[in-house]
Order: sequence, then C-alpha cells, then structure tokens
Amino acid sequence: MKQPTAKAKKAIDALQILLVAKDGTVKNELPQQQIETGLELLQSLVAGPENTTKLRPDNQFAIIPFLLPFTLAPQKIIAETAASIVEGQLKNISSLHLLQLQDRLRGGTWNLTAHLSKWNAMKFTHLSHFFQTNPLLVAMTSFHHNGYVREAAVNYLNAQQSGVELPYLLIRLTDWVPQVSEQAKTALKSRLQKDYLHHFVENLLLIELLSKKKRGSAPEAIASTVIAKIHEVIKEPENRPLLLKGLTAPTWETRRMCLKLLKIVRAEALEGGADAENKLEKARFDARQVIEAVLAEKDVTNRLLIFDFAADLAVDEQIALMVRLGKDTAPSIRRNALEILCRIDSQSNAKNLERGLLDRSPLVREFARFKLIQAGNGVDFRQFYLDKLQSKPSAKIIASALAGLGEVGDKEDVEVLLKFFEHPQVAVRRFATLALGKLSPEDHDDIFLQMLNQPSVGLSRAAACVISGLPEPVDGEVLFQIFEQTDWKHVKLNALRLFNSLPKWERISYLLMATTSKQSEVKKMAVAYVESWGQRYRTTFQFSLPGAEQQKIFQTACAQTDYNFTPQVRETLKTCLALPLANS
Repeated sequence: MKQPTAKAKKAIDALQILLVAKDGTVKNELPQQQIETGLELLQSLVAGPENTTKLRPDNQFAIIPFLLPFTLAPQKIIAETAASIVEGQLKNISSLHLLQLQDRLRGGTWNLTAHLSKWNAMKFTHLSHFFQTNPLLVAMTSFHHNGYVREAAVNYLNAQQSGVELPYLLIRLTDWVPQVSEQAKTALKSRLQKDYLHHFVENLLLIELLSKKKRGSAPEAIASTVIAKIHEVIKEPENRPLLLKGLTAPTWETRRMCLKLLKIVRAEALEGGADAENKLEKARFDARQVIEAVLAEKDVTNRLLIFDFAADLAVDEQIALMVRLGKDTAPSIRRNALEILCRIDSQSNAKNLERGLLDRSPLVREFARFKLIQAGNGVDFRQFYLDKLQSKPSAKIIASALAGLGEVGDKEDVEVLLKFFEHPQVAVRRFATLALGKLSPEDHDDIFLQMLNQPSVGLSRAAACVISGLPEPVDGEVLFQIFEQTDWKHVKLNALRLFNSLPKWERISYLLMATTSKQSEVKKMAVAYVESWGQRYRTTFQFSLPGAEQQKIFQTACAQTDYNFTPQVRETLKTCLALPLANS
C-alpha cells in the first residue's frame, strides 16, 4: 500500500502532539505553534469547500489511516479539516483500495497501530457530529476493531439509501462476527429492488473480490449465499438493460464484470442444445448490442471478450466483424480475428494469411506462417518477404517485410537490409535494425551505435536492445562519447542501460562519470545503477580485481563524480580504489 505524500506526512507529524495530550489540548507556546503549522499544512491539502482535495484519490488514499484520529480532535477546525480530506479521498476510491484500507486498519504496522490508539478506543457516537455532513467518514467505522462499533456502523449504513453505503455493507458481509454479517446480509437483501440494482452493478468487482475472500465457515456461507442471490437478480431478463448500460461505465472494472456476467447469461441461455436464436431472444440477449459497446472499449482484455459473443452473429456479419478486428491495435485481437477468419471464410484464406504475414506483430506473423505450413501450401517465406521488398511497396509494408525477413532470413540477406538504413521513414529503419540484429549481429556495431544516437525514441531503443544482446560488449569509451555528445535524453538513458551491461570495472567507471549529467532523470538513474553495483560488488564480485587500465579509468571517474553517495557506497568505492591490480 502506498504512503502519504511528503506534505501530508509533515502535517501529520506536526499534529502528532495532539494524540499524546491527555485532554487533547496543549498550553505551551512551542507546541501550539507546531499545531498551527500542522493545521496550515493540512488545510493546504483541501482544494474546495465541497469535500474535495488536492490529493489524487487513486494513489493518496494511504493518508486516510493517519488522519482518522484527528477527526476526533476537540479542536473543531482540525477535526473538520481532517474529516473533509478523508471524505474527499473516499469519494472515488476503488474496490481494491477499499479492501486494502480495511486490511491496513486491521493489521497496520507497529507505528500505525500506536497512531490509531485513540481511534481504536472510540465509541461510535463520538462521530455523531459528522453523521449528516460526512457519511463516508462515518462509514470508516465499519472497519473498526470493536465489533460493537462495526454493528452500530452497519445500522447507520442501513439507514442510508444513496448507494455510497453499499461497498461498506458488502464488505461487512464477510465480517468475522456473525451478528454483524447477519445484519449486513439483511441490509443487502432489502436493497435488491429494481430502482437500487444499478448500485450493485457499479460494485460488481467488489462482489467478485469478496466471493473469493475466506473468513471461516459461517461468514463464508453467508457471503456466498447473498452474492449468489445478487448475481441471480442482476441476471434476470428484465434487468438486462442494467448490464448493457454497465458496458459504458466510466471504470474498466465495472465494464469487465458486466461483460463476464453477460457471458454467463449467454451460456445459460444456450444450455440444452438447439434453437439457440429463440433461447437468446427469450433471455433478452442481443449480441449486437454487446459487440457495439465492446468495439468502443479501450481496455484490451475487455475487447478480447468480444469473441465470446461474435458466434451469435450471422456468418456474413462475423466475417465483417473479424475483418474490422484485424485492424485492431492489439496483436492478440488481430491474431484471434485471423484464426476465426480462417475457420469461417476458407475461400479467402490465402488473402487473409498473406495479410497476416505482413502484420506488424510477430505474434500474428508467426500464426499466419503456422497456418500456411499446416495447409501444406509450400510457401517460401524468405522469398515472399524478399519479393515484397523488391516490389516498392508502402513504408508500412516494407517495415513488416523487414521484420518478417529478420525472422526467417539468413546472412545472405544482410545486403538487402543495409539498403533500408537510409530510408526516410523511422519505422523502416527501426525494423531494419532489429532484423540486422537477428541475422548478423556481430559485424555491424558501427550501424547499431549510429542508430542508437537518433532523435527517434523507438529507433534508439531498438538499437539499444540489439547492442545489449551482442556476443561481445561494445567499446565503453565509444558508448560514453555518444552519452556525452548527445543532447537527447532518451539516448543518454539507453546508453546508461548499456553501461550497466559492460564488464564490472568498465561499468562502474562509466556509471560514475554519468552521475555528473545535468539532466536530473539521467543523473538519478546513474546513481541508482552505481548503488546497485556497490551492493553486487559486496556479494558477487568480491574476487574480481581490476587491470591497470581499468583501475586508471576508475580513479579518473571517482575524481570526476560530485554526487554525495550513501556511506556504504562511499566505503565500497574507497575500498575499490585501494585494491591491488589483477596481475600484480
């Protein structure tokens, strides 16, 4: 679980004195100034009057356990400010983070447990002044240590009907105290009404997570019974519009759970054999509506579920859909679409598989070659790609043909590849680099280093990938010259990664020299690599001594670096400077 931001930590530390004062008040001047500073920092986290905060709810919910005790402070301004931040963080918290929050409050760490001592000793009525204004803060008491507090919290949540209470009631369904879980069960069953069901749809992911949670026999039995009932009600034909509407929900988790439930609905409707069309119609299941929604889906895993519903379309519609999916951005979807096309449109197999051979993904190209070999067509794939390159096609086809040639060609094709390193299109040069790295990696270091120092991020990364896999490491001095002379940050970062793959003593020397970089991100990475080298030196490199030239470069690098390393790293470097030479 993530930690609060630095500013939030400062506010919490400044206000910590309130948690140790007997009556919650302090009279000395210095602590009072400290409290005022903490309050000012705390108030700076609040962005507006409507319980909104400047903290991002998706990654700063970790502040909540630290703020809960301050909601009990006798100083009204401190309690209200802390409550406002907690309320704002809980408004958009995800199901997974909510479960993590409960575990953090239950388990915590030694320092958090001590920090929460006042919260853990509270009674439910201590938050009565927040019942109307901060319902989500009050809902946090459903995660309390004390079963009586959780029971009172469930009663409070049951009186709410806005939907914000539902996640907390669902979580209490797995409570280890039977009385609390029974109350949650009663509250949830009373909410299985048509005008409230959309709240259950919004919490389908939480329901799924809770169905896998183990809490012992009694709570587990209660939870499984209620969860089965929730699914049963949501899957009823008259509630189908809710699931279909859920396919356009703002969160990918809700959309995925709705797709999975619709998949179950489809499978249940088709049970029992023939007359599928009538069964689906009776179940009010329209695959076209589902497919239309999934085609607009941004999440790749969600889009993959489209193939479960495509079989309900007529063959002509399926073919049109697969052709469209064959242009999808995700390789896994293009590969699946090609497989289905081969099965339902055998007359166009040659055309479809040729398109697959020229796909930009190795996953699709490999599948196309497999299907052609399986069909026994006797296609010479190497010649196919050579012919495509000689036919003066578009840059997109050239790039794919180069990639394919790199997979099935041999060293004789290197001359063909070299012609494309002057091509104006970056994608062509990138695939030419990757192909050359596969067919003849040992003889073209100069080309790979030239491609490394390019303004294109993708081309430079491809060159770095090839260089890192060369049989012999490149000359560190040449690599460092590129590092020093280039102004492109991505080239410096790629060179840093390559430094880290050099032999031990060249590696630390060039990494130390890289710590003098004026680009913060580059400097930070260089420092991290140096610290990693120091740790590995103490464990795996103990008996490897430097040669005379290596020691000279190392001494120069140590003199150049101006970074203040940790004492352990400084001690390691000092030890290395005093090492005897390998042949002495």
